[in-house]
Amino acid sequence: MHKGLGAVATVLVQNGTLRPSDAIVFGDKWGRIKSMHDQYDSNIFCAGPSFPVKITGLSDLAEAGCEFIVVENEKKAKELAEARFEKHELRTLQATKKFTLESIVKKEIKILPIILRADAQGSLEALKASLLKIHSDKAALSIVNAEVGEISESDIRLAYASKAIILGFHTKIESHAEPIIKQLKVIVKQHDIIYHAIDDVKELMRSILDKLEEHHDIGEAKVIALFKSSQLGIIAGCLITDGIIKRNSHVRIIRDGEKIFQTKISSLKRVKEDVKEVSKGVECGIVVENFSDIKKDDILQAYDITYLEQQL
Repeated sequence: MHKGLGAVATVLVQNGTLRPSDAIVFGDKWGRIKSMHDQYDSNIFCAGPSFPVKITGLSDLAEAGCEFIVVENEKKAKELAEARFEKHELRTLQATKKFTLESIVKKEIKILPIILRADAQGSLEALKASLLKIHSDKAALSIVNAEVGEISESDIRLAYASKAIILGFHTKIESHAEPIIKQLKVIVKQHDIIYHAIDDVKELMRSILDKLEEHHDIGEAKVIALFKSSQLGIIAGCLITDGIIKRNSHVRIIRDGEKIFQTKISSLKRVKEDVKEVSKGVECGIVVENFSDIKKDDILQAYDITYLEQQL
C-alpha cells in the first residue's frame, strides 16, 4: 500500500498484453490500471508475456500468488468481483455456522476474536498462516479482519464492537487513534518478531479459558439435632467428626451415602457465639445457604476451592 498511489501490485503477465486503462479482476477485487512501471520504475505503456510490471489503480491489495484477468470494461470487472465476493462470503458463513455448531456440541471451545494489521501483504499472509497453525481443543481464533496499513480509529471501533483484540505486525498506531484506545479500553498488541506475536496470541487464548475448580476436603460434621430460629431458620446441631469446619466453607450435604446438595455455610456458632472455625470432637450450630431440608444424621463435608489456570 503506497500512501500516494494507493494499492500497488507487481504482476507477471502470462498471456496477451497488459496496458494502462485495462479493467482487471483479481480474486474478489477489481481495478482499472492507472499506471505501469518496469523494474527500473520507468513508465511503460504495455507489457507482454513473462514481463514483470508494477501496476496501480487497484480497489484493494492483492494477495501474493493471486491470478488476474483482463475483462471488457470497468463495469464487467466490478460485477465479476462482486459475484466472487458474495460466493466467498457464503462459503465463510457456512464454515462459521459449522464451526459454531461443533462448538456448541463440545461446549468447551472459547473464541478469541482478533483483528490483524501489518505493513505489507506478505507480512500479513505470513502472520495469518502462523496464527492459523495454533492448535487447541479448548480455544480458537476468529479473524474478524486482516488488512495492510496502520492501526486506525475505525480499527479500534471495530475491535470494540466485535470484542476483539488488535494485533499489529511491523506497523504503527495512527496518532489520533491513541485516545480512542484508552477511551474504549481496547487491547492492542504490537510486534516486530513473528514468534513473539504468536506467543502473545497463545497467551491471550489461554487467558480466556475458564479456570478449573479443585476441591480440597478440610473437615466433616454429622447432624445430631435440629433447631429453629426466627432469624436464621433451621440450625443444624452438629458434631465435628473430622478435620475442621470454617465459617463460609463450601459444603456437600450427604444423605444415605449420596450427595443431595452443594452449598456454603452462612453461620457457624459455638455456644451461641459466632466463631470462625470449629475442630474435631466439638459440637456447633451450622446454618447453610439456600437449603432448609436438612435432616438428622446428614453429613456435611466441608471443602476449600482453588482455581487452576488451564493450558491450551
